[in-house]
Amino acid sequence: MYDPNFPPSPVPSPVPPPAPPYPQYPQPPKPGASWPPFMGMLSILTVVFPFIFLCIFCLIFYSIGSRVGFETDLLSETDLLNMGLGTIGLVCASVVVSVVGVIIGLGALFGKTANKVLGLIGLGLNGFMLLAVCCVFLILLL
Repeated sequence: MYDPNFPPSPVPSPVPPPAPPYPQYPQPPKPGASWPPFMGMLSILTVVFPFIFLCIFCLIFYSIGSRVGFETDLLSETDLLNMGLGTIGLVCASVVVSVVGVIIGLGALFGKTANKVLGLIGLGLNGFMLLAVCCVFLILLL
């Protein structure tokens, strides 16, 4: 039953390994470390405004196109001009808000915290929205 070539079984240690003196809780953030995650969330939230402006822009142009194509007596030239200037104002506001969102996203991306995911997502979404608004503006000019 006993084989001399077989190694002996390990003897369990009578003393368990020492436990840490206190539980490892997450460290509180440093005073300046809370701004970059806030900037990342703000960068993501700035995508909402150009999207809303773009939807209003499309609704206004749809209403102008449907009224001009069928019933020209409902809107005068000044009404059409005012609606056109309003939509151009919405496009310009969308560009400005998207550029601000890109700048905030870059600030969050190059911040001093390890979590840069929100800044990267906000930067990507704002860049896409800026590209979309600029394409709509170029289509408007053509």
